[in-house]
Amino acid sequence: MIWPVFLTLLISGVKYQAVGQLAELMDLMKIPDSVMEQVDVWTRPVANEAAFRPVVSRHANCQKHMSSVIEFPCKRTFDRVPPRSPQPPTSVHRLRPGDIDVVAAIGDSLVAGDAALDDSPFSVFIQYRGVSWCAGGQSDWRKYLTVPNILKQFNPNVTGFSTGEGSYQSKNARFNMAMPAALDDDALTQAQILVSRIRADPSIDFHKSWKLVTIFIGHNDLCSTACFNPEKHTALQHKKQLQKALDFLRKNLPRTYVSLVTIGDVTYSMKVQRSMICKLMHPFLCACLHRGRSANPVKWVGNLAREYAQAEIDLVLSGRYDNDPEFAVELMPFTSFTHQLGFMSTPADMKSVWMTDKTLIGPDCFHMSQAGAAMMANMYWNNLLEPSSLRSSSPPKAIFDRFLCPTEKNPYLFTKENSVTFRAKASQII
Repeated sequence: MIWPVFLTLLISGVKYQAVGQLAELMDLMKIPDSVMEQVDVWTRPVANEAAFRPVVSRHANCQKHMSSVIEFPCKRTFDRVPPRSPQPPTSVHRLRPGDIDVVAAIGDSLVAGDAALDDSPFSVFIQYRGVSWCAGGQSDWRKYLTVPNILKQFNPNVTGFSTGEGSYQSKNARFNMAMPAALDDDALTQAQILVSRIRADPSIDFHKSWKLVTIFIGHNDLCSTACFNPEKHTALQHKKQLQKALDFLRKNLPRTYVSLVTIGDVTYSMKVQRSMICKLMHPFLCACLHRGRSANPVKWVGNLAREYAQAEIDLVLSGRYDNDPEFAVELMPFTSFTHQLGFMSTPADMKSVWMTDKTLIGPDCFHMSQAGAAMMANMYWNNLLEPSSLRSSSPPKAIFDRFLCPTEKNPYLFTKENSVTFRAKASQII
């Protein structure tokens, strides 16, 4: 009976693929005809998260819980480096971590937290938004290291983060707009919904509150559509779609620091050690690594991922978003390590923690576990506190192995502008 159940979950969750690709994917997996005859019966019910409960478990790979006696790494500096400005700053280039009042995110399943809190591959259809590395605020940093949980230490009143599970439409999603099947042309739609949702929240001073918006999107384009319609999913188109979303945010969301996180190289998911169930699921999660017009689809997708990443760099460095004192777009390249791992260019790559520590990868071998999300949060946090041209992309050996804190000379989130001051004076302070 395992085949029908497996197919039910996969086909019901074929949201990652266009309907017309289903036959090709089934052929790729070489599913027996006797099983296919049962598919119609097994897939009639409308799939929802509750339907997956009987086949998921609660033994996910999570970070090690920190004892309550362990102090937050930056706490000892708070007496010398105020976590929050006495008055709300008027410039995005003078933004302390505690000045962030609202967190939000735009993205796909890697932002929605798919599969993060289960060890069953079927949990890929459950969105654990509360532990999302950039938008989750469930529990605290000791249990779930996320950027919102870090920011809580600087500003206990920060809001907008997700808790629990559910889609972007759920109440507890708050301002995490990520949609698991999102393509880069969904970024604008998510931005529009986000602005509407923040504006409608009576607890937020829309015009005076500072917002941190994280954008991480385009992986479904690489995985599921680019190989079938390459003309529509070029690097130039990726840049244009991101530009539409960023232009909208600049015009409609005052006092905003936008982090554009470098797109990941999805070919990395082919390099990790994978179980048989992962190998069976992978064509559904990333069809373009298995099919397409290229004789070497993995290499083709990897090259396109690098073109997407370069397009993001070009957009951020174009100067388009550099003239508004209350709006900034910063590139966060910490995910660039996936591009190096994708091609496994050196023996050192094989020793990367992302290759040796299986607990960082989710049960489907594609998404992150909660432990992996914690590592992402640590790396993202460090990027926020690093000069624009010097942001790191090498993963630490473990969370908190390298965890940056604001300093007296550099108390602000880094931007391109205050990075210039830093390079001239070794300080952000003018």
